[in-house]
Amino acid sequence: MKIIEIPPSASRTIEGYSKGLGYKFETACADLLDNSLAAKSSIIKIDMKVPGLDHPSFAVICDNGSGMDYASLIEAMRLGTRKKYTSKTELGKYGLGLKTASLSQTDTLTVVTREKNSNKTFIARLDVHQIKKNDKWEIQFLDKNELSEWMKKLIENQIGKKQGTLVILENLHMFKNIDKDTIQESFDRSEHDLRIHLSMVFHRFLKRKKVFVNGSLLTPWDPFCEKEKTRKLPALKLMCHDAAGIKRPISLKAHILPTEKEFSSKAAWEEASGPKRWNSQQGFYFYRKNRLLTSGGWANCDGRFEEHQKLLRISVDFPEQLDEIANLNINKMQAGIPSEIKRCVQDKLIDWRRIAEARYRSKNILNEKSKSRGRGSLFKFLPSDKLEIKKEGLSVKVKYNPKATPKKIQRLIHSSKTNQIISMLCLILQNGKSSKVSEIFKSPREILNMILK
Repeated sequence: MKIIEIPPSASRTIEGYSKGLGYKFETACADLLDNSLAAKSSIIKIDMKVPGLDHPSFAVICDNGSGMDYASLIEAMRLGTRKKYTSKTELGKYGLGLKTASLSQTDTLTVVTREKNSNKTFIARLDVHQIKKNDKWEIQFLDKNELSEWMKKLIENQIGKKQGTLVILENLHMFKNIDKDTIQESFDRSEHDLRIHLSMVFHRFLKRKKVFVNGSLLTPWDPFCEKEKTRKLPALKLMCHDAAGIKRPISLKAHILPTEKEFSSKAAWEEASGPKRWNSQQGFYFYRKNRLLTSGGWANCDGRFEEHQKLLRISVDFPEQLDEIANLNINKMQAGIPSEIKRCVQDKLIDWRRIAEARYRSKNILNEKSKSRGRGSLFKFLPSDKLEIKKEGLSVKVKYNPKATPKKIQRLIHSSKTNQIISMLCLILQNGKSSKVSEIFKSPREILNMILK
């Protein structure tokens, strides 16, 4: 057997990673903050500047963390670092974030770092133009006298002789080909989106860490509004096998937020709506090592954005050993419910949605679990003199005449969801189209839609 090594083209690789991962400015900065938090920083500063007379546009992330030595800096600049992320404080996974996040926003990444009690500051740079020109993953180590004046001043002001790391992104892509009259507007919008995104993604960290954006301290955005009259339902704790076959815990906690009238103020209600507004913020919130990955959505668990369910938000905490099973992607903006526990989660969602809709409608919330098997009862059958069907919350209340209903259909009632659907359809055929029925079901398609809903 003959083996030939074929290293990837540096030029094509960097272009694919930097432009093909879907980073926005705020998500790129979030990836860079992961590194600062992993370095045990207590203070992180992010500053953005539009192009000026003596400097280009730039963004800088500065932290007071542990810093890096020469060898560590080289490894950090490697695309796919060999470092293993074993510490509980490290938020990295693939060893790509620093490079891919930065180079999605700029063609020039400069990293300045200094360890505690060290008299040496290291400066390294990745230049996309140089990488493409030589088709090699080359990094430059620079002395201060090789830097432009504005960057020298920036380094002196941000780090000086203190420990920490400075990540500088110059000539930001977001300001390319933008009319001078609209640069400030674009800057303000980017700064606003950055504040909101970081306040949400790192809200658990911001209780003990300080993050500043252009000198202003960020405050955490709590998606579960724990200071309000949020109802916390009992946690659902499940075990899931990782790639090695070892069982790992996943914890799901459902939160039923207050209605608008129950909030402490109109301003608090508006803030709770979140970046994507109320309806789009309902659903799952996936966390890995306390870092928020996704906010809202139903992760293919038989759900859709529904006005009556918008008060339901569910935190999902999973360990890093389940990254592969939970489909964690490179830029840490995607995760999902593992298939092994999906059915169990879907079953529980029926009760959670029913409680959430009851609160939305300001009805008494019943904690009773569904009496039917499988994924819960869609139809609730009650004895009556005549057939009446009406929607009630997430279920359908069916009043029927037991005396006029064949025993075979009665045996199907209160069994599985599928058999209840059959029962309901049989009753409609048996009783004919009464006015009560036709008000609810005007066509077979409407019947199907209600069943799927």
